[in-house]
Amino acid sequence: MRTSTQPRGSVFTSEPTGPVTRLRVVGRAIEFDLRGLPARATIGRRPGPGESGRADLQIDHPLVSLIHGELERRGERLWYSDSSKNGTYVRSERETQFVVTRGMRFRLAEPTLIALDELLATLRIHLAWSIGLDDHAGIDDALARVVDDQPVLLIGPPGCDQERLARAIHDSSGRRIYPYLSLSGRLGKDAEPRLDEARWGTVFVDLHDVRKVTAGFARKLFGAALFLRPVIASPDLEHCHAVLGQLARASAIRLPPLDERRQDVPRLIDHLLAATGVRQRVADLGHTRAERLLERSWPQNLAQLREAAARIGAMFTHPHLGAAAASLEPPVSRQALDRYLRRLFEET
Repeated sequence: MRTSTQPRGSVFTSEPTGPVTRLRVVGRAIEFDLRGLPARATIGRRPGPGESGRADLQIDHPLVSLIHGELERRGERLWYSDSSKNGTYVRSERETQFVVTRGMRFRLAEPTLIALDELLATLRIHLAWSIGLDDHAGIDDALARVVDDQPVLLIGPPGCDQERLARAIHDSSGRRIYPYLSLSGRLGKDAEPRLDEARWGTVFVDLHDVRKVTAGFARKLFGAALFLRPVIASPDLEHCHAVLGQLARASAIRLPPLDERRQDVPRLIDHLLAATGVRQRVADLGHTRAERLLERSWPQNLAQLREAAARIGAMFTHPHLGAAAASLEPPVSRQALDRYLRRLFEET
């Protein structure tokens, strides 16, 4: 990210981020929390029968040495020193010592690690929500694409939490002290001057209902004068290129429709229930209703899932359907909630 030492307000200055606190094995559900470790800690292979030596952080891979390297905390910086036979690699180059920075990838012989601070750890949760809870390879690839502060293209159908994800990208970046601007719907002549509000910040542009923008809007969005970071939502690459040809260089992240990852549905609903203080979970609906949630189609994706979770939570929380209907925001009639739940669970 471009930074400056000049006083804030005259030129763009990146807001500092926190120290690296986690290491993840790319593509796997393995994360090492560094916060409770001593200032110096080792990383290496899990020992087999009869092997001596035990690293503080262990990766089960035959090419990783028993003690592959050492991590040392020096103030806010995290240093890595290699002591292995098969080496440690950064961008395909073998390195013996280097500073581990947020978003950095480095390879211990074969397994690759990615370094996270707390902001990126939170962003990773948002990416998992929109990409797939167990798609660790896809999540880590997306994380690598957003960490470099370049334009981002979110490819997928409406309702996949594109705007929430764009906001999370902004909040995890060095731009988080600058404005965040969201533009959706038809982008007329008034859209171009609005970009001035977001100088040095992040601009989310939803192209799903957009067929054309002015040339001035595109130039200002990607130009150097405001130094914006565009995060664009589009149904596909072709539509994006037709509206904003300059985005051909953007890092594209695919957000799959919920119907492609229905196995996530119960866990996503459980998360939404817990976030609103509801103690019950999808399993408490009973086997038949829980199966209906897995089998049904979700054409409106995560937006539809959020609506369903809100109504299921109201049903769990209130003993009478009328009270549950009145607790919703906005409130609905008891009959409307009853019809909704019957359709949701495909009950006659």
